[in-house]
Amino acid sequence: MRNLSWSGIWVPWGLLTLSCTGDSPLQTGPELAFERVGEVHALHATDAGRGVFADVILLDVDRVMTTYQLAGPALFCQDKSLYFQEFDRDLNQELAHDIAIDVTTTETVFGPNVDGPGDLGDHKFTYMAPSLFMLTTVPGEPQARVLRFETDFEPLDDIQDLGSLARVGDEAQEDRLLDMGFGNDGEYLYAQFFNQPEDSDPAEWGAQLYKLDRDLNLEEEEVVQPEEGTFITGTSIVPIPAGQMGASEDRLQSFSSNVDYGNSELSAIHTFASHSSDLTLVQGSTQIIAQSDLDLYFPTGADWNETHQLWVVGYTQEIAGGVHGSTVEEGDACKDQQKPDDEEYREIGPSFIAIHDADWTLLETFSLNDGDPAFRVMLETQDDDIYVVYDEMDKYAWKETSQAKLEHYRISVVDGE
Repeated sequence: MRNLSWSGIWVPWGLLTLSCTGDSPLQTGPELAFERVGEVHALHATDAGRGVFADVILLDVDRVMTTYQLAGPALFCQDKSLYFQEFDRDLNQELAHDIAIDVTTTETVFGPNVDGPGDLGDHKFTYMAPSLFMLTTVPGEPQARVLRFETDFEPLDDIQDLGSLARVGDEAQEDRLLDMGFGNDGEYLYAQFFNQPEDSDPAEWGAQLYKLDRDLNLEEEEVVQPEEGTFITGTSIVPIPAGQMGASEDRLQSFSSNVDYGNSELSAIHTFASHSSDLTLVQGSTQIIAQSDLDLYFPTGADWNETHQLWVVGYTQEIAGGVHGSTVEEGDACKDQQKPDDEEYREIGPSFIAIHDADWTLLETFSLNDGDPAFRVMLETQDDDIYVVYDEMDKYAWKETSQAKLEHYRISVVDGE
């Protein structure tokens, strides 16, 4: 019989309620403390460009790699080259700001062509030793691509030949490629998009999962639907091995909002698990893990901590009631249209990381960016450390200043003596 418990906690912006499920009885572990180490680190100067799509990757035992794109002051949907920096585990800088993919040259598939200027679409990284793997969209292409790099961002695949790159996902087959999930279990890669059949009810939307080997051959694919609620853009996927986090077999933990855009119901953050072997749903695993009196959305970053058996999940809150999913006809920075007048329609509020135990009991919530607006939270945790990145860009990419930023949190065991 599955154990089930509920808990709630007041935080400055409302009431979070948590639902907990697990394969084993609740266990009482050591009391843990959490704190931010140092200040918020801006990864680039404001005059370098508008930072977007940041990511953080832990390499081996002592390397923290951050990536981010920089948009120019005018149009958003062009010339967003990819940059990186490297730090040690205490965030002492090892490698300064450098370029990983230059979209202004014709030396990559992301460079300028007959259809227009170069650009790099949405993307995520995962590290499966000894290589970096990148899942990314290609502007104008209905299928995403998977690329491999050395840890110094030297390409292992021919990034000048679009046709030679491994393909995954397909807009023509009901996949929606924005805000994908990407992870690995040391043997296989797992890519996640959200599946949205045309003219379908949101209850029919699900997670489109793909399983690839390290040579980028497709092993399995499956659409997985939560037992209740909607699976929608702004997702993450976390592989969990058997014997960890209460899992009795290898699993994939998926995260998204549970309500579609423009819905009159409040959206919360929910999660569910799939079997890694065949990508089918783990029955009874769907649960809401965060909700408040404002919409929550975009849990694009999530991870688990083996040392302390913790979940860490990042997400964003709407800026004001009723804004989530609102649209403005003239609010498209990609088409050089007029800037919207109403600040509300920017739809960027505060972002958070929430730390839960293995049974989804909430232990701590941190407001990122010192409470200022933040978006697209990505994170990784290992040993006693949690590393978090995000940017400050608004929904329509009109914000004149957006920095990609990095924060470091530390976990410690409270001495009971």
